[in-house]
Amino acid sequence: MISAEQLRQYFYCPRKIYWRDIARLPHITPLLMKKGADLHHAKEKRNYQYANALKTHREVYLSDTELNLKGIADIIIEYKGFLKVAEIKLSLPTPIPKGYIAQLAALGILAERQFNKPVTHLVFLSDHEEELPYSEKIRSEVMQAIQEVNALYKNGLLPQKTPITSRCEYCEYKKICR
Repeated sequence: MISAEQLRQYFYCPRKIYWRDIARLPHITPLLMKKGADLHHAKEKRNYQYANALKTHREVYLSDTELNLKGIADIIIEYKGFLKVAEIKLSLPTPIPKGYIAQLAALGILAERQFNKPVTHLVFLSDHEEELPYSEKIRSEVMQAIQEVNALYKNGLLPQKTPITSRCEYCEYKKICR
């Protein structure tokens, strides 16, 4: 199964998941990702409270065999007729990167299927909280990306690299990805 995190990487650069997960080249966890993991552990202990919420679910494993997709939602906020899905981030750039939104939207798709309720918002928790409406446009783009990533795994062909060449500067695969 592909993961919501792989979708985030795919939106950053399709080749990143190719080198790491299909070609299985060794990869080094960037320092910021290590710091982010530490922050996750610290924030997991926080007791986030949401007005009018029926229940707050933490670290929820979600999967769907039909989509061949899985992920772990940091927080799912359950209300009477809808859900909000939240992700803890070390930092939250402005604008929010498309990959961050795609990862959380993929978790939203999975949460809708598991809880049988619509997701209305995607929530990012960092040094501040940012809430985005979960639109049909976002959902469609992510469903398309899920199909593309599943096809990438099936055919194993090297995909196009990101057109944003500045992303290559700090990539652990830049020496082989010409």
